[in-house]
Amino acid sequence: MKKILIVFFLFLAFASLIYTVQNRLVLKEEMLPDVAIQRANYLRDRAEETNEGRKYLSPNDVYIGDPDSDEWHWWAPLMLFYDSSLSQSIYLASEINQPQGGLISRIALQVDSWGATPAPQAVKIYMANVTDTSLPTWILYDHFTEVWSGNFGLPESGIQTYEFVLSTQFYYNGSNLAIMYARGGTEDFLFPDFLWTLVEGRRTIYGAADGVNWVNIVENGIYPNIMVVNDPDVPPNAIPNIILTITPSDPPPLTHISVIGRVLDEATETAIIGADVILNGIAEYTTTTNANGYYHFPEVLINNIYTLSITREGYETFINTDVTVLEEDLDLGTIYLTPITNETDAATIINKTSLIANYPNPFNPETTITFTIGSPQSMRRDIPNSPPSVRGDTGGSYSSNIDNRGVHVRIDIYNIKGQKVKSLIDRNMTAGTHSIVWNGADDYGNEVGSGIYYYQMKTEDYTSTRKMVMLK
Repeated sequence: MKKILIVFFLFLAFASLIYTVQNRLVLKEEMLPDVAIQRANYLRDRAEETNEGRKYLSPNDVYIGDPDSDEWHWWAPLMLFYDSSLSQSIYLASEINQPQGGLISRIALQVDSWGATPAPQAVKIYMANVTDTSLPTWILYDHFTEVWSGNFGLPESGIQTYEFVLSTQFYYNGSNLAIMYARGGTEDFLFPDFLWTLVEGRRTIYGAADGVNWVNIVENGIYPNIMVVNDPDVPPNAIPNIILTITPSDPPPLTHISVIGRVLDEATETAIIGADVILNGIAEYTTTTNANGYYHFPEVLINNIYTLSITREGYETFINTDVTVLEEDLDLGTIYLTPITNETDAATIINKTSLIANYPNPFNPETTITFTIGSPQSMRRDIPNSPPSVRGDTGGSYSSNIDNRGVHVRIDIYNIKGQKVKSLIDRNMTAGTHSIVWNGADDYGNEVGSGIYYYQMKTEDYTSTRKMVMLK
């Protein structure tokens, strides 16, 4: 009898569970009439607070979208039905209507939740000033600035305004504005909906998945591979309604800009992953290419000329000694690296004489100066498998990839007064890539002090001078 009772109660528990799941799945449909009344009252109340179709919570608040819209959708900006979600939306300058620009300090969204979210959802929000007017595909992460990071959670059910007070105020320059939301957490079966407005053109894209955390991977540049979801119930030409708090402000003093680019294999036109990218000039910046071949220097000092070098095992080294960084973000475009097919190629890739920025810079106690000596194709010759490495009595060591043609080279170091401090090289050298280490000593073996120094390279038909800093 006891076993029969246990089986009976287990059956009741299972039946109750099935009923609860079925009831939850149809909960939305059953509540639609009541929700329609709630939304009608909500919109009626908000209509009393609008001014020419916009709601101003304060003089600095801008309402973007149609407050009378009846488009409520769950895919963006934050889809909670999956473990992770990602969305991007573009708001046009004509919609924001703040041509003078200003600092954005707050975002608010209008959301309809069926209950409080069961667990905090890790969310990051990013912004970018863009010229794009539609979103056929994802905007790259390199264009965005992170403005908010934290946990998203709805405290109650019903229609409400949820705000994000930005941890980093974003300077809006009066152009179009892109906003990206990345979420990672646990799925939420409460299906919160957000108020949307129909527009022209695709201005919102979104994706979602289980088993991943896009908050963690989005900054690695992998998300362009994330599939864009196309829900037939969600109009492709729509944007989530949003409230922005924009305080008039002069542009912040510009001292740094962003430099981006991409590196591909010349033969296959595929991304080169893990290439070392160095931007060297008044300061040095280093990074590596990501899974899609992109690199990004987020804060590069403006009004300077830099040398860009890109290296990857198995490829010819790319060098550009004239990267001019002014007061606008710089996209260096796609750079193709040529695969090395044999050891002869590795020794004969240089056909231009150039003095490359030293590394590190600033330095203490030594720094490496790299330079190339060009030779035309007709002068290129095979070299031994192991080129020699030479250390002399010049206060430095050098190594090179060479052929058997010589050019007379001088490299001297001068202090800020123009006085020669050290003669590093004064001899014939062969075509190829060379490097020499300066150990911070003068011609008499004395250590030099902290300060600015200049190193100059001279050949018969080439002269170049660069600056470096000894910092003790």
